[in-house]
Amino acid sequence: MPSPKCFVSLVKPPAKRKPFVNAFNHRIDLLLPTDVYDIISQSLLSCPSLAAPPVYHRLVMPLGEILEPTFFNTHIKSGNILLLSRGRLDVENIICLSDGVLRMNLDTETYERAGLQGQPAKCGNGSGAMKRRRFVVELNLRSPSYLTGSKSFNRLKRACENVLNQPQVFLFADLSPSKLSSSGSGSSAADSAAAIPEIITKFPVRTPVPVVETFTDVRIPAFRAPTNSRPHGGGKSEEANYNRGIWRDWVMEIHEYLSLLLLPSGPADRLRATTSVDPYLSTYAVDDELESPSTVTKLQLVGLIPAKWAEAFWENMERLLESLTEEKPETVWAAMVIHGFDDVPFEPTGKQRAGLDACGNAYSILKLPGEGGAMTWEIVGGGNE
Repeated sequence: MPSPKCFVSLVKPPAKRKPFVNAFNHRIDLLLPTDVYDIISQSLLSCPSLAAPPVYHRLVMPLGEILEPTFFNTHIKSGNILLLSRGRLDVENIICLSDGVLRMNLDTETYERAGLQGQPAKCGNGSGAMKRRRFVVELNLRSPSYLTGSKSFNRLKRACENVLNQPQVFLFADLSPSKLSSSGSGSSAADSAAAIPEIITKFPVRTPVPVVETFTDVRIPAFRAPTNSRPHGGGKSEEANYNRGIWRDWVMEIHEYLSLLLLPSGPADRLRATTSVDPYLSTYAVDDELESPSTVTKLQLVGLIPAKWAEAFWENMERLLESLTEEKPETVWAAMVIHGFDDVPFEPTGKQRAGLDACGNAYSILKLPGEGGAMTWEIVGGGNE
């Protein structure tokens, strides 16, 4: 199996960014200089395009509930939802649904009893036909072959009634927020509530609660690429190769810096200006450090966060920073790390995941000071290449 790799890209708006493709995200960490956060904090989560923080439910139900007429027609056929079951990949049966496609990673016994068409999993199986332990099933429920009463629909319904009939814990999010906004007043709220399946109304609405932390006396790099370094181009000469290598080293140092800033216990001691660590214990140092330490604020959101909401959140923050960048372009920067759920059986592209790749994907994006654009990091496990 190939070793994991880190893919880095430097883009400038309005280019598409890689971090906003992962359907099942569970955490967002946003880092900003505290003086910048204080200015934009009131507008950061109140932009009309965000339509408030994303809402989701934690449902306990058998899979067959999604085939009930109200659920199936409202949320799958004509709507768009996210659904993810809880469990450990390669150990338990995992089910997920996004963009109308139902995907299941099943053990051999469940797969054979269910009678659904699938294929051996690419991961989690030994060599040879007699050693198959896992199978995957992928069903496009928006296909015309899955109309209510059709053969394909009835086959799935029988599998849900006879085999996949045990209640499971699912995370559920409707990507059309108006269908779940029944907390308002008037007839529109009543009509919206009438369209919500009964199983959803039994469980409370959950919303990621912003958690804000402030870190003082933090060493801050200038986020400037070394002189003459370049991300690509320049030919094949020895000097060009050297300049590209210098840029790659700098990029990974910045990624390491952001990782140390986001440790669960707070920034690493080597990032604290007031903490002295013996170089014998740690040789890490912040390169190209600003003259004086600063204060950094972290905003954290935890829950089921759709990719579109994460993208709108980042774009709103960029818009708010535009006016500040004109006043003090060298000190305005922002970083966001998006953490995917663990044990999701498929990549956004449909590729299977398992084994060491059961750890959720993490994407990082950094808005460089001034007109430097934005840098993104994507770490891909060996089995996903």
